[in-house]
Amino acid sequence: MRADTGRHRRRPGDPGRATDLELRTFWRGYVESRSGPIGLALLAAVALVAALAPVLAPVRPEAFTDALLAPPGPGHPFGTDHLGRDIFSGVVYGTRISLLLGVVSAAISAVVGTVVGAVAGYAGGWIDEILSRLIDVFLMIPVFFLVLVVIMLFGNSLPYVMTVIGLTIWPANARLMRAQALSLRERTFVRAAVALGEAHGRILARHIIPHGIYPVVANTTLQVAGAILTEAGLSFLGLGDPNVVSWGRMIYEGRVSMPHGWWTTLFPGLAIVVTVMAFYLIGDGLNHALNPQARERGA
Repeated sequence: MRADTGRHRRRPGDPGRATDLELRTFWRGYVESRSGPIGLALLAAVALVAALAPVLAPVRPEAFTDALLAPPGPGHPFGTDHLGRDIFSGVVYGTRISLLLGVVSAAISAVVGTVVGAVAGYAGGWIDEILSRLIDVFLMIPVFFLVLVVIMLFGNSLPYVMTVIGLTIWPANARLMRAQALSLRERTFVRAAVALGEAHGRILARHIIPHGIYPVVANTTLQVAGAILTEAGLSFLGLGDPNVVSWGRMIYEGRVSMPHGWWTTLFPGLAIVVTVMAFYLIGDGLNHALNPQARERGA
């Protein structure tokens, strides 16, 4: 008797087959955006620099040398600052701090914004009213000004800066998730789950958030870039963590040497530009792949 070799094959209605098709469609749309693959390549290069920092950097970024304000040359590719510290080493090690801060801050924003927005949109009524007013209040306050005030009052250590930035940029994600939840709660599969008596928390976790998370993912990518710029601005004002090497801190300390040493601020500034551009390009590619209207405009 011949064995049934097709027993484990995926059938047309199999969720696994649908997931594979969605992934292929997403990747095709991402590649077609053109900006997405470029951003991904730039981010891969930046991440590689961060991972190989001990190998690439000739010295520790906080090490002092006898070459004070030396221009770019063989011994110091990006030159040195007024204290003799190697700019190249600072840029390389600063990559780790900027990526860590951007990703952690954006992750906090994504989690808080997704939960608040999903609950507001799905629950409706007075719960939606209260949470929507809370979102509006945070949106009316300039983010950088709010972060500036909180940092000045409570401290500027790196973990604290990451947390404060993440807890001040979440309203944008909350609004996106709320709009998705308002639409999804009227869908047939959500109404069926409610009729079957499924718990509201389970509905949010299994149906609302997974199906409405896509705009939040694209926006969170852009928030990584925004968090890096916010930290650079804080450091330039002297409010960053003085115990870590960051690009903003390097620009802040190099500003006194700009008339005689342009390299002290140019190379950290270029590092910020490249990294922020990478995340913006990735976000544009994600928007193109996840948003049907964007694909139609591109076509």
